[in-house]
Amino acid sequence: MRVIPVDVSAATLLVTKLPEVKVRDRQTGEVAVDPTTNRRLMVLELVFIAQGGSDMIKVTVPEPGIGEGLVMGGRRQVRTGCGSTTAASRHSASYF
Repeated sequence: MRVIPVDVSAATLLVTKLPEVKVRDRQTGEVAVDPTTNRRLMVLELVFIAQGGSDMIKVTVPEPGIGEGLVMGGRRQVRTGCGSTTAASRHSASYF
């Protein structure tokens, strides 16, 4: 996965879809895992609001990277910001 640093210090992130286990192969049900830690990967969707605009983003993080008390519409504080572009206005970030 290509990793692109993202400055999120002035951004607001709102949860639009709660985390789900990322599936690597839908036919077999194989779960995706982080290649360095071997932890299950989780996917959640957020609205990224910054500089007067907003984008829907899909974020993939190892399961331990998801904090307690995550709720729909809740604001999320990001500890680090790495991301990779997947399509026009859809993005995917890892290890946040």
